[in-house]
Amino acid sequence: MITHSAHTLSVLIVEDREDVAQSTAELLALHGHTVRVARCGAEALEQTAGGAPDVVLVDIGLPDLDGWAVIRQIRARADDSQPVVVAVTGRCSERDRRASTDAGIDLHLVKPVEPQFLTNLLSRIGDNKSAYLALHTPLAHAAYRGRDQLAPGFDQEPGT
Repeated sequence: MITHSAHTLSVLIVEDREDVAQSTAELLALHGHTVRVARCGAEALEQTAGGAPDVVLVDIGLPDLDGWAVIRQIRARADDSQPVVVAVTGRCSERDRRASTDAGIDLHLVKPVEPQFLTNLLSRIGDNKSAYLALHTPLAHAAYRGRDQLAPGFDQEPGT
């Protein structure tokens, strides 16, 4: 059974593997979200030039810029509202996780990510979007980053 969040989110998937990008986009669209896909870092930057989406799901290993560089640039040019950024990557070392935090990534997930986990996470973001995104203004984001500092209500795994 598909459950929808109380709020539709705009989601940008930044993923160079066509099958992964397409299946993730279809899954999220089935859950009521508005989804765009970028196949490389330059395309992601182009798609966010007019404003950032609510959520960015970014792979780190992209063919041009790495996901960390993409997010740094998105964070630097975003105005009052910042996206929630989730790395969805095969990179799993502690060094990779620290690099994600340093780049402004809010949550670092290691592939493969269970579809239900991802949809539950987005549902929780959507249901608490204003409270969660309030932490991601440019000023707040500089002091409040990383997996261990998730917004209230995001400190437990989705679905628990």
